[in-house]
Amino acid sequence: MSKSFNASINITRLFEAFKANHSAFSKSEKTGEMFCNLTLFMNDQPDQYDNDGSIKLNSKKEKREAEKDLFKKGYVGNFKANKSNEPAPINDSDTQEYDDLPF
Repeated sequence: MSKSFNASINITRLFEAFKANHSAFSKSEKTGEMFCNLTLFMNDQPDQYDNDGSIKLNSKKEKREAEKDLFKKGYVGNFKANKSNEPAPINDSDTQEYDDLPF
């Protein structure tokens, strides 16, 4: 079964990195659209804020060392797995009020 996640990205930190020409940003030659390359880290256990993982700028390999201390080590956000809301099982007392239905 697939999982979905809710994420929160610090736009202020992202824009600061963009203005500083961080290597995680690129422009498509074909469409002219801008992209930000990110790395997602899944924690073994949720952190103190119940986050299941974090989001970091993905520096190009040749710039990774030079950019490692920028912008709080490149972290721009966190994410949490959506908790499934499975319905509670039905028991006999739940169905008693419907005993007089004509079907």
